[in-house]
Amino acid sequence: MRYGSPAIADVLTEMFEAGVQKLAVLPLYPQYGGPTTGSTFDEVSSDLTRRRWLPALRFISSYHDDPRYIAAVADSIRATGQHMGAQTNWCCPTTVCPSGICSRATLSLSVPQNVSTLLASNWTCQKTR
Repeated sequence: MRYGSPAIADVLTEMFEAGVQKLAVLPLYPQYGGPTTGSTFDEVSSDLTRRRWLPALRFISSYHDDPRYIAAVADSIRATGQHMGAQTNWCCPTTVCPSGICSRATLSLSVPQNVSTLLASNWTCQKTR
């Protein structure tokens, strides 16, 4: 966890003590942002500079346009929509889904056809501060 407990250094220590040989750092935010994803990578890198041994390391900086991620989000939306009913209206705050990603034009170009039809109606993108 970047801010809070457990601290990144504590988790890395525990992982190395358990014999971890490969480490993939996957941010919770699907799009790259300096204050979020970037600061996490900075913290992991800073911690690793103080260690005598390094694992095989992979940073995943963004995955907002990965078809598997899009399909997983669409499945979650679909399941929630079935639970809540056909007249569900959706709001996508831009802090979660940047406006460029949220736009219907972008969605229609970046997601499979069955997903874009799911997202075609009842959507509002809202800029949050």
